[in-house]
Amino acid sequence: MVQRTQIRVARLEQLEKKLQEAQDPPSESQSLSQTNSYGKTEAESMSLSSGAEAAGESGSKVEMVFWLLSMLANRDREEMSRTFLAMSSSQESCLAMRKSGCVPLLVQILHDGPAGGGGGGAGGGTSSREARSRAGSALHNVVYSQPDEGQARREMRVLHVLEQIRTHCDTGWDWIETHLGTLSPGAAESTAVPEAPEPQLCQAMCAVMKLSFQEEYRRAMNELGGLQAVAELMHLDQVMYGMRGDPLSMALRRYAGMTLTNLTFGDVVNKATLCSRKSALQAVVAQLESDSEELHQVVSSILRNLSWRADLNSKKALRDVGSVTALMNCALQATKESTLKSVLSAPVEPVGPQLGEQGGALLRAGLPGLPGQHAHVQVPN
Repeated sequence: MVQRTQIRVARLEQLEKKLQEAQDPPSESQSLSQTNSYGKTEAESMSLSSGAEAAGESGSKVEMVFWLLSMLANRDREEMSRTFLAMSSSQESCLAMRKSGCVPLLVQILHDGPAGGGGGGAGGGTSSREARSRAGSALHNVVYSQPDEGQARREMRVLHVLEQIRTHCDTGWDWIETHLGTLSPGAAESTAVPEAPEPQLCQAMCAVMKLSFQEEYRRAMNELGGLQAVAELMHLDQVMYGMRGDPLSMALRRYAGMTLTNLTFGDVVNKATLCSRKSALQAVVAQLESDSEELHQVVSSILRNLSWRADLNSKKALRDVGSVTALMNCALQATKESTLKSVLSAPVEPVGPQLGEQGGALLRAGLPGLPGQHAHVQVPN
């Protein structure tokens, strides 16, 4: 595989050389004519020439990356990750990779692991740990080759915390596979108990949550797979700890939920992406069974965003994971007015006639005996 990757890179270099040779340099007479006509100095002419050459070189690199992507369309993720990592060895190649749309492919490889919750994309199947590691390194190189200082600073800050989350998820899935995933049929259940989340992870998730309130950082998160990483973290934490009520775990889920709320607000692509990841969506809905009403409010906000003007596939996904039933059960057990308002505002779009008479009454009047029965239900624009 490594040899084939090296051959492809060598072929790319040959193509680049041929493209450069094919470009006709301006003749001396043309240069003199332009200098005399426009009064350009020799330094200005050289500057313009070098700029045109750089633009041509950049364009040729982008064309070559597009050619490579077409060649890799039917290849497996192992080979794709090796090729992307080899290509990300220089800043020029990283810029060409970004312009030609390689970053979404890297994010796809990163979050299509066996337990990551994503479906197979280009190339089919799921990504191995090694492929995800190579994709992560390539994405790191692409981000650190960003020429725009302001955007580079934001992307580096976001990537730093996302890498912490992804590392934790890889470690967590390894623990689950070792202690819970190797049981043979009829074998006794494992009694191993996972350690509580590290405080540093909660700090990283809190940082992501705070950054998600700013539009520029949300754009960086969308570019670098922030929604997929946070959704996978929610899924992992639910699988590892269930509803044990560990304070750090509950805080982690609350921060993750607030981040998902911000990332799905008014973003059609992110809403469809989260709804397409069934395991993560199930983990989100499962939080309505916890004892934390603060977490109930956060999850209700996520479901409200997902259901608002949702497409048919997203509505079906929300129904399939039992979101309507979970919301109504949560509303019946709510003890705070703020929780009740948040829960009842969530099933605006996908429910329709599915709530039945009891659900319709709850939406119209709220629960008897609680204040604020006619409170205004807010929905995203």
